[in-house]
Amino acid sequence: MISQELISIIQKAIKRSTLLILFIGIGVSAFSLFMIWMGVTGTDVTAGAGTNIFISIVGALFLLVGGMMLYVGIRPNPVIKLLKTDPDKIVWIYELKVITPKGVASNTRKNIFFCTGDGKRYPIVTSMDAATKLYGALQTQLTKTIFGYTKERHEAFGKDPQSLV
Repeated sequence: MISQELISIIQKAIKRSTLLILFIGIGVSAFSLFMIWMGVTGTDVTAGAGTNIFISIVGALFLLVGGMMLYVGIRPNPVIKLLKTDPDKIVWIYELKVITPKGVASNTRKNIFFCTGDGKRYPIVTSMDAATKLYGALQTQLTKTIFGYTKERHEAFGKDPQSLV
């Protein structure tokens, strides 16, 4: 049984990335509505009918992308759902350090991948500090799960995820 404390650690760890996805989704959706409005109303009098139709189509595509981002940000996180309902499905957990080569050092983060016996991978994105705390908490509560990345485990998971059980 997974403790509520671990669930709250995960929720806190992924809060920033979830808010970022929601913020970007709202921005993309708002921009797409502006594009659709411009194309439908013909606000740009110098543009022809074909240009207005093209702007509307691109706006509709942006609206689709923005809507998908909002859905990803709003939906319940599959990792939390998996840990609450069936944590024994998780056969392997590993972390991947992602470093942005240029820019602010705070862009350094870790992805933690939760791999299940049916071959699915569920990533969560966290800061370095949150990942360390979360990874330690996971190791203490998921005692039957394999932790850490090796090339052999990656290949074994690709061939037969149940071989890691």
